[in-house]
Amino acid sequence: MTRYTIEIKLNRRDDGMNYLNGHRPGDPLETVGDYTFDAADHIAAAEAAFEFGNLHHTTDTTGNTWPTTERSMSKGDVLVISDGKGRALTLACASVGWKHLD
Repeated sequence: MTRYTIEIKLNRRDDGMNYLNGHRPGDPLETVGDYTFDAADHIAAAEAAFEFGNLHHTTDTTGNTWPTTERSMSKGDVLVISDGKGRALTLACASVGWKHLD
């Protein structure tokens, strides 16, 4: 297991197309916070973050909870995942799975 730090960014686009149509370059993103998850790889960490951002009764590895003032994670939101060893991956939530942004 590796400990991953994930910056969760919610897509704030609201132009009639809205964020639910998926991430587009230049979309306004707002960071909810940095959270940690122990996982086997970057994708497993992304899945843990998605569950964390949707099942608001869960905590990250260090005991943080999802802010009660925020909506759930969904299509168009972005994760910046770092493994602490200089390797990072940026993913957007897609209809099914993840879209690589880097």
